[in-house]
Amino acid sequence: MMKRRLENSHLFVAEIEDQIVGFANFSPIKYQNEAELGAIYLLPEHQGKGIGTALLQRGITLLEGVRKIYIHVEAVNEKGKRFYEAKGFAALEKFEEDFEGHMMQTVKMVLHV
Repeated sequence: MMKRRLENSHLFVAEIEDQIVGFANFSPIKYQNEAELGAIYLLPEHQGKGIGTALLQRGITLLEGVRKIYIHVEAVNEKGKRFYEAKGFAALEKFEEDFEGHMMQTVKMVLHV
């Protein structure tokens, strides 16, 4: 299952002057027309420059036929939640999950495209 998921994932990398400054990864999920945004990560000094938005838009453009994109964000990650809300994501639910032995509060968000 993990192998199939990796084979179907889309990874986008942002580079500036031959240095990787961030990435985003998208994976189709079992329901037709839906995908999961695993993460958008940027080096702190490159945040707030439109790179994350460009990575998100690239994924939306290339995921033909996708109508919903989901992401899980740590509940305490206010900056991340604001970013996704500004892009049109809405909170669906908040739940607690075990992340390698650490319990964390997570917010599941969705974007209708």
